[in-house]
Amino acid sequence: MEDNVLLKIALSFSIIGIVILYFISGNIEAESYTVPKASVIEGDFVKVEGIVSKISEKDGTTFIELMTQSPVNIVAFGDVKKISDGDYVEVFGKTSEYRGEEEVIASKIRIVRKGNSNKMDSG
Repeated sequence: MEDNVLLKIALSFSIIGIVILYFISGNIEAESYTVPKASVIEGDFVKVEGIVSKISEKDGTTFIELMTQSPVNIVAFGDVKKISDGDYVEVFGKTSEYRGEEEVIASKIRIVRKGNSNKMDSG
């Protein structure tokens, strides 16, 4: 009988905890990031917005140059095929430094607005 009561109490507190975390997570925002920004420490979680000016891929890693007040280098792992030059995107990720250059390791990239493409599709 006591095991059944303990199970109900544990389940109740688990559900209450999940609901509380859900509401708290809606209020958490990443710090907006512009390069260079002295107050940002390597490993900080940031949000960057800008226009994609260059995309390249090598060995499953995508490198994106994002135009903000000054260019920001974005490194993304995984599938980002929907993003193209001229798109206005919002990138969430952690700051990092590689070979003396600041970059953002993307954990999430969201297309805010597709860019204007004047290219004709062939085929």
